[in-house]
Amino acid sequence: MIGVIDVGGGLRGSYGAGVLDYCMDNDVVFDYGIGVSAGSANISSYLAHQRGRNYTFYTEYMSRPEYMGWKSILKTKSYVGLEYIYGDLSDSWGEYPLDWQAIVNNPAKFKVVATNAYTGLPVYFDKSDMRQDDYGAIKASCNVPVVDRPYMLNGIPYYDGGISDPVPLKRHLRMDVISW
Repeated sequence: MIGVIDVGGGLRGSYGAGVLDYCMDNDVVFDYGIGVSAGSANISSYLAHQRGRNYTFYTEYMSRPEYMGWKSILKTKSYVGLEYIYGDLSDSWGEYPLDWQAIVNNPAKFKVVATNAYTGLPVYFDKSDMRQDDYGAIKASCNVPVVDRPYMLNGIPYYDGGISDPVPLKRHLRMDVISW
């Protein structure tokens, strides 16, 4: 089995998105993907086989005031417009919907890392924790501390997965999915 980890890194996640697009172009298939922060969005588009989707988010949508910035802060009290990005843009009725059914049909395992704000420990969400038009795990994983208020999911506040497990290699290796 072969796995991939995408650690995101905010707008630097565009690099990971490009690598995953290259993998799609060259029929590189992973049995397991784990995403942290922006990496969780990248992995989701890869698993949905939506080549170029993240590129559009990084190049076109990010300049919109709802995506991140003062307008988002005034409207949501958070710098990053998670509801806009993973709602208005990504929901089935959105401008560039995430093909959730393709993710569900993809046999690859998918983990999303977020940080429990109460404990400071990582939480590893998977496909069963998300549904069409309910990408709370990805929102939690991308929620930047200090500039964003905690993202509430099932009554628990979460922040960016990079706080507690920035490079989830140990978790990845425990899943016995890496081939050397």
